[in-house]
Parts: sequence; C-alpha cells; structure tokens
Amino acid sequence: MGHGTADDTWKTINDSISRLNLAKLVQILMDGPHVNWKLHKMIQGDLKQNVELTLLNIGSCNLHIVHGAFRDGLHATGWNVERFLSWLYWLFKDSPARREDFSAATGCTTYPLKMCCHRRLENVEVCDRAMHVLPAIRKYISAVTSGKYPTTCLIRLFET
Repeated sequence: MGHGTADDTWKTINDSISRLNLAKLVQILMDGPHVNWKLHKMIQGDLKQNVELTLLNIGSCNLHIVHGAFRDGLHATGWNVERFLSWLYWLFKDSPARREDFSAATGCTTYPLKMCCHRRLENVEVCDRAMHVLPAIRKYISAVTSGKYPTTCLIRLFET
C-alpha cells in the first residue's frame, strides 16, 4: 500500500474481513502511530455503530505491551520458569554422552527445546516440550543420583 492513508487501509481491511463476525474482533495491531490511530478510531466508530462493541485498546505497540505484562507476571510468580527451561535445554546441548545416557535410562529420544527470553510469547512449543519430557527428566535425574550414570555437571546445574 506504500503511502496509503487510514481511509485506504480501512477500505482494504473492511473488504478483507467483511465475511467475519466483527463482534468477535478484540483488537488490531499497529505498526506506526499516525495512520494507525486514525484507523483505530475509524474501526472503533464502525464497531460502535454496527455491532455496539469497542476494541481493546492497549496502546500503539500492542505486542510489546502484552510481552512486558507477560514477563512481569512470569517474574512475579517467583517460579524461575525461564531459568528452568533454559537449564533443561543446556543440560543436553552439546553433550552426546548425556543424551545417550538419558535415552538409555528413559527410552526417550525427545529433548527440550531452546527458550527465547526476549520473545516469551513465542515459547509455547518450548513449554509443551518441557511438559512432555519432564517425567523422563525426573527418571534420568534419579538414575544419575543413584549412581547408574556419571553426574558430570548435572547435579550442580540441578541444585542452582
């Protein structure tokens, strides 16, 4: 759209979403404040008039605001989720011997994924994988602590 105006953008968006149920529209994402705020007002007006609803307004950079709120909530729990997920990944990263021992002890060949701390909202797969492998991790830690496999740095990492 190049140098499109808010009117041009609204026409394009309206044509694209005309078949959708606008009553279920929650918010729109913005990329630049000037055109987007005018567009936001236009959409708000249309929704008020046609559906008697308004959009959720959490600022001009919605993703950053939601990300910050998620980060603060994560830290407020005191659960150290980021540290734990990072530890799970680094436990097996660059350690073929530890991977082999883990697979031998548990029969599991699935390993934790790397968490991205500056994109917390995109770590759904990382969390899902961690939940999936957690029983095997517990089994592996039990095998290591009972002396069946070398401890290397496993115990130090687990205790920190």
